[in-house]
Order: sequence, then C-alpha cells, then structure tokens
Amino acid sequence: RDFPQAKQHVMHLSEDFAAAWREIENLLAEVGEAVKQRQARDILLFWVDAVAKKEFTQMPFLKMQAEKGVDFKESFCVTPFTHPTLKTLFCGKKVIDDASYTIDLIDENCSPLLREANRNNYEFRSISGYWSEFADKYETDAYYPRCKSASNLLWETLRQILLAEQPLMTLTHLFMET
Repeated sequence: RDFPQAKQHVMHLSEDFAAAWREIENLLAEVGEAVKQRQARDILLFWVDAVAKKEFTQMPFLKMQAEKGVDFKESFCVTPFTHPTLKTLFCGKKVIDDASYTIDLIDENCSPLLREANRNNYEFRSISGYWSEFADKYETDAYYPRCKSASNLLWETLRQILLAEQPLMTLTHLFMET
C-alpha cells in the first residue's frame, strides 16, 4: 500500500527485484495515463466509516483529497449507524420518521439519487465489503469478504473506472484500518 516506502526497500534487494519494481512503475504509469484519457466526468464517493471527524486531521492523504474535491464541513449523520445512514443518503428516508428500516433493497424505485444518476446517464457501482443493501446490478463482479482492506476496495474503484463505458458514480465504503 505504501509504494514510496516499498520502493526504497525493494531497490536494494537485488537487480531482479529492482527490474520487477520498474515493471510495476511502468504498469502504474499506464494505468495513470488511462485514467487521464478518460473523458467522462465520473463521481467518486468515498465513505470512510467508523472514524471521528477530528481524526481526519491525522490523515494527510484524506485531507489533501478533501481540498481537491467537495468536503462537507458541517455534515452530520441522522444516526451513528451505517445501514440507516446509507438509506437516508440514497433514499431520503429517516429510520423512525420515514420507516427506512422497511427498505430491504436500494434501487431506482426507492432512491431519488439513483434515479437522477440514471437520468444523467451515469452507471452506479457500490464497492464495499460490508453492506448488501444495493440491488445486484449495482454491485461489482468482484467478491469482497466482510470488511475487506481499504487498498483492495480502492483498487476495485480504479478498476471500475477503467472498465466503465459511460460516466460512473461509485460509492466506495471503507473502514479505517489500524
């Protein structure tokens, strides 16, 4: 996960390891170029779960991404629990007031957000090793066991971007790892 740190160590092992590292760098450059060539205006949502807002100050990468994108400074969840919050975000329903607990599957029928994405020709992908509330057509073809590492989910997000034939909206659900 830490490519700069890995490079420092790998380059000193042997010429075979150094050659393999150079191949990895070339592949990563190709992936980067493919992403840059993508004409679609993709929407990438990253849901960082189980972390207090004050802890973000200790995460320079996330802070940098927030400065580049949209960062909600005064956002609050309707409940501290993931599944009800997901249903509020996608369906506009609160747990008790609107009985969101009765929603078993999130699709266009109950989600104004998904309807709007579809109306604007966006594909939607849910990338998570935790929830299963979305209709199958929104899931990727990759299987992720419960609470898969953030790195795997981020690589899957990148894979989905490169595979998409039209604009893509992803929701990547990450747990903070220790």
